[in-house]
Amino acid sequence: MSEIRPELAQKVARAKQVSAAVRAIYLSNGGDVLDRQIRHCDAVLDLTLACRESELARARQGHVLREKGERPHISPSEGRLNSDKLTRYCDRRADLLLQARARVNEALRAFDPQTDAEFQAALEFAIDSENALPAESSGSEKAATAQPTLMEQGKEFVEMPDIPTIFKSLTGEDVELFKQAVTRRDPAAMERALRNHPPEVRAAMAKFVSAA
Repeated sequence: MSEIRPELAQKVARAKQVSAAVRAIYLSNGGDVLDRQIRHCDAVLDLTLACRESELARARQGHVLREKGERPHISPSEGRLNSDKLTRYCDRRADLLLQARARVNEALRAFDPQTDAEFQAALEFAIDSENALPAESSGSEKAATAQPTLMEQGKEFVEMPDIPTIFKSLTGEDVELFKQAVTRRDPAAMERALRNHPPEVRAAMAKFVSAA
């Protein structure tokens, strides 16, 4: 068997990393509960089909009526109800997975990782931050929809800095310093990257990197 080209192997590995990150974000947004609901509906529908197939086999033998007091394990109405639920759950799962993938793609676009370490750091950033690099929108729309995100600081929770806006304000070598700070979780590097920003912004981002 011929060896896989290094660049192709890297693409395969990164695709698997992205899928794992998407799955992690999906699960953190209630995907585990949704998956259990889908499995439950699947089980009910399987039993519904088994009941109908059993009744069909008996009908072919001339037994078209149930015995007195006999009931199927799953009624036709219950089967239809679970079928409708399954459709809604599957639609919801598809929406959550699309949102998770968009969040990962936006993090990768913003950080533009060049190394495997930077790539993994960008994925971790997308997974860990509840408000990680949202998709582009107009200024008025951002003002109307922005919600503060909290991060833990000791026994308290403080508002997390507006990371997308801070990142987009950087130029030149500060962009690379910022990426390195996130990759290495280095508060000192973050302080250097944001040397032209207000002290409260530098302090907040240094705490964010330390807690990452």
